[in-house]
Amino acid sequence: MNLNYLLQNRNELAQKIFELQKEIKQAPSGDLICTQNSIYTKWYVSFGSTSKYIKKKERKYAEKLARKKFMKFQLEECKQELSVLNEFIVNLEKIPRKSQQLLGDRRYIELLQPFWKKKAVQCQEWMFEKYEKNRKHPEKLIHVTKSGHAVRSKSEMLIADALFANDIPFRYECELSLGEVTLYPDFTIMNPLTGEVVYWEHFGMMDVVNYVNNCFNKLNTYAQNGIIPTINLITTYETEGTPLCSLKVEQVIKSFFT
Repeated sequence: MNLNYLLQNRNELAQKIFELQKEIKQAPSGDLICTQNSIYTKWYVSFGSTSKYIKKKERKYAEKLARKKFMKFQLEECKQELSVLNEFIVNLEKIPRKSQQLLGDRRYIELLQPFWKKKAVQCQEWMFEKYEKNRKHPEKLIHVTKSGHAVRSKSEMLIADALFANDIPFRYECELSLGEVTLYPDFTIMNPLTGEVVYWEHFGMMDVVNYVNNCFNKLNTYAQNGIIPTINLITTYETEGTPLCSLKVEQVIKSFFT
């Protein structure tokens, strides 16, 4: 478990909460209520004990209230997630790190070197073993990485090259059976320090509604099967206006694997 990665995630959540609170404060007052009358939808703004009908020509006003309602739900979710994460970090920090203490003792480091070398060899062998790959749309595998993998996007190539440069063994779109569901995570990674397997999913079109829905359905499937973001699942995101950058990839790798 990488504490630095969890702390980074906590900082990002705190920043998002701050931004949401700021934007909500700037939004119009009142809460949007949508009702259905036969085949027509009607909009109202509620001020507690009173409400007011919003005319169709005031659509922009209704849109702002809808955005505010959405942000308030997001704010509540982020606060709950931050609370759970804080409690998890507190409990995590209570665990005695005897293995790390051992690494500070020069009498043991020399004796552990052969084990590390053996583990490194095992990780590299694992990377190049044959495995079941995603066979869908092979024509889209158009970007060739430095490790020789053909991937589907420039962002995936960025991740693959960064993993390869840091000597972190991985498999691309390796079959993963979760009960009756079969997924193909973008990257299945073996942590060279621990031998533990983690997954990395990059979601590259977070400004497309259907894609976002599929994204959260996939994350839900992972979570139901014990594969949890920030624990054994790395997730990165981008939109057309905010593409993934090499600095972000390096930060993730540094926080999770070192």
